[in-house]
Amino acid sequence: MKTKTIISFILFIAASAFSQDFQSWKFIHPIPQSNNLRKIRAVDANTWFAVGANGTFMRTTNVGINWYFHHFAGKINATLGTTYAYDLWFFNSNTGIVVGDQGYIGRTTNGGVTFDSVGTGLIPANSRCWAVWFADANTGYIGAGSQSAFNTNILKTTNAGINWTSVYTSSTSYINNREINKF
Repeated sequence: MKTKTIISFILFIAASAFSQDFQSWKFIHPIPQSNNLRKIRAVDANTWFAVGANGTFMRTTNVGINWYFHHFAGKINATLGTTYAYDLWFFNSNTGIVVGDQGYIGRTTNGGVTFDSVGTGLIPANSRCWAVWFADANTGYIGAGSQSAFNTNILKTTNAGINWTSVYTSSTSYINNREINKF
C-alpha cells in the first residue's frame, strides 16, 4: 500500500511539473478571442482583417498589436446567435464584403463596425457562401453551395458588392471552397 501511495505521489508531482510548462501562453478574455478563424486578409502592411466562427470579425490597423473585434459578421438569429463567416474581401481599410453560412453576404463601409446584408434571398438558407473574390474594384464573384441540398450558386457584382445577381445555378452538383479558390 505504501508503495502504491509513493508511486501515485511521484506521478502526481511529475504531471504537475509538466503542466506548468509554457505558462507564458495564457488566455485573457476577451483578447485574444476564442473562436476559430476561417480567413485572414491584409489590405496593406498594417491593416488586416479576419473572420470566423460565430460571426467573429477582427481588424487591426497596427500589424496586430491591437485588434478591434465583434461577433456580428454573419446572419443573426432570433436569440442573437451569429452564423459562421467563411471569407472576406476588403477594397481598403473601410469597405469590404463578408460571406458565410445560410447565404449570408454582408457589406461594410466603416471598417467592419457594422455590416449591411446585401444579396438577400439569392442564396438558399441551406447553402453556405464559401468564398468571395474580386477581379477589380467593381467586378466580384461569390461561390455558394450545399452538399446536403446538392446545389451550387455563383453570384456576380459589377458595383463593388452593392448589388448581386445570380450568374450560375445548379441542382446537380455543389461547389465548395477548394473549387472557388481556383478563381
